[in-house]
Amino acid sequence: MPLRPLILFESPAAEVALRRHGLATLDAIFAGQASAQLRHVGRAVLKTELPGLGGATETVYVKLSWGRRRWWPRMADIRTGQVFQSLAVREWEGLKTFERLGLQVPERLALLEEGVLWKRSALILRAVPPPASLSDMILDGSWLRLPLTDRGLILEKVAWTLSQIHDAGWAWRSTSTRHVFPQRDIRGDKKIWLIDCEGVHRARSAAILQRDVRRFLRALSHDHADEPTLETMRDIGFRLASRNTCGSGEGTNRDRSAA
Repeated sequence: MPLRPLILFESPAAEVALRRHGLATLDAIFAGQASAQLRHVGRAVLKTELPGLGGATETVYVKLSWGRRRWWPRMADIRTGQVFQSLAVREWEGLKTFERLGLQVPERLALLEEGVLWKRSALILRAVPPPASLSDMILDGSWLRLPLTDRGLILEKVAWTLSQIHDAGWAWRSTSTRHVFPQRDIRGDKKIWLIDCEGVHRARSAAILQRDVRRFLRALSHDHADEPTLETMRDIGFRLASRNTCGSGEGTNRDRSAA
């Protein structure tokens, strides 16, 4: 937990672009808080267009959080190794972990945090390329317009990604259709991007993978996904559970070099 202000820029180029755009200090960032598109208690998200990164104007999200620090750790935070970490720090570290696992996640640009008893933080991320999450696609009907085989491939890619995370000794508590963004690359292959990675933590048992799959299935049900989609995900979950039951899911003691 930093006693001095924490200021991290992912690269010199990112720092130059953010300073030029007035996003290099917490005072300047929080001055624009009123224009936040998404707001919760102690949290907000600003969306802006940032020129200068890669020579083109790009969409950037600034995730703000503020409030009193938790001094008495929760048991869940102790188990997952996230004691005293703010949401911004958790997501910065979670994104770093997923990057090292070779997963597609938003590019980190900067992390700023200050305060001992009362803190405020800003995490600045480049937007992911796909415009819509899986949840968006289900709700607007574009999911059903995909061929059934394509839908199956995307769900298999989700399962493969969760398995990769677990086999490396990690888990993703934020597993949800809202946090998965499908994309077809130039070769026609399916890939997915993951957002909201503050829930990345160490996995202590094979049951954690089953937990994350169940959460994804619940999110599909909450979005009122079609029955073939739900059935496909149930079959995938059953297959992963069978794999772990047979003893091949003991990934929690494997490579932890992504820490």
